[in-house]
Amino acid sequence: MSGDTTPPHDAPQWWSAVLDAALDCVICMDHKGVVLEFNAAAEQTFGYTRDDAIGRPLAELIIPEEKKEQHRNGLAEHLRTGVKTVLGRRIEAQARRANGSLIP
Repeated sequence: MSGDTTPPHDAPQWWSAVLDAALDCVICMDHKGVVLEFNAAAEQTFGYTRDDAIGRPLAELIIPEEKKEQHRNGLAEHLRTGVKTVLGRRIEAQARRANGSLIP
């Protein structure tokens, strides 16, 4: 190893391998709240396959019904102002699995 930290030439495959090896759930979404990435840990935790999750709104997948409006309003406010009210903070919230059960 030369100490070079540049990802391999095939960066998308390299990134995909890193995400799938992560023990933590990694879910990436775009500015509209649509899921772009959903790793293996997220599949195991939430019960959706990657293919089922990608392209769908995060609120439709894991946000409990009673929190969906708050989620959408928070995303809209962030896009409007750029203020991060949740990002970078440690919070405790519930999420909904594919089978409808809630997890902390």
